[in-house]
Amino acid sequence: MATTITEIKNLTKNTTIDAGQLEGFDSQETFNGTITNDKATKKDWTSFATNTDNIQVTWSDDGKVIARAVGGRIKVEGKTGVGNGKITISDLMDVSGLSLGLNGQIHIAPKETTDPNPTAIISVRVGNINERRDWLIDLSDKKDGAPGTSVRLDSLVAWAQGKTGDTTDVALPSTGEEDPGNQPTLKDFTVEFNQLHFNITQKTFDIDVSSKEGNQITFGNFTIQNVGFRLTNETVEVSEKTKELPEDKEKEKEAK
Repeated sequence: MATTITEIKNLTKNTTIDAGQLEGFDSQETFNGTITNDKATKKDWTSFATNTDNIQVTWSDDGKVIARAVGGRIKVEGKTGVGNGKITISDLMDVSGLSLGLNGQIHIAPKETTDPNPTAIISVRVGNINERRDWLIDLSDKKDGAPGTSVRLDSLVAWAQGKTGDTTDVALPSTGEEDPGNQPTLKDFTVEFNQLHFNITQKTFDIDVSSKEGNQITFGNFTIQNVGFRLTNETVEVSEKTKELPEDKEKEKEAK
């Protein structure tokens, strides 16, 4: 058996078109948002109102539903008579698959119970609620007011030490010139994940990390701020400023 259109139903009026009118439609083998029958008999479609009724189309193979589409709009054209009409059903939405979405936040508490700030906030969204129904894992979710994902460096070090059993304190490099009363600590530096998502269906990922705005670490004459990196195998839109080549700047100078 092969996949064919096995039913066209008017959900608004609860009427079904005669099976003999189904064979004339194109896209018999697979779902399509628009299907057309240019050899239809117009009188068979008198119960369908143009652009107002909700049309359902079902594709099946040997009695098994392969795709079911709803929300279609119908347009009836052509001349009267057998096989002289044209029927177009458009705006169909495939509802034969299910979509699932889960979201929430994981707060990891610091080792010191007196510290009110969490070690890490991991904002998670998992599901396939998207145009292509790809399965996604987003570990930096910011939708619907979610806080995104951030990690404090001091807590990250403590977590690593807990895995190895080390107890040595981790200190920033010292030049001997710092003010002893104003020593920077790792607690003052937080890393945020601008993007940390994985497309399981397409096997793509995007990891984009930067330091929290305003966070910096200073030791001696050196200050680290605006730290970041990005690693991805997805297509990334390059800004016009980044696209500018050194020779372009030279040409601008000559023009002036």
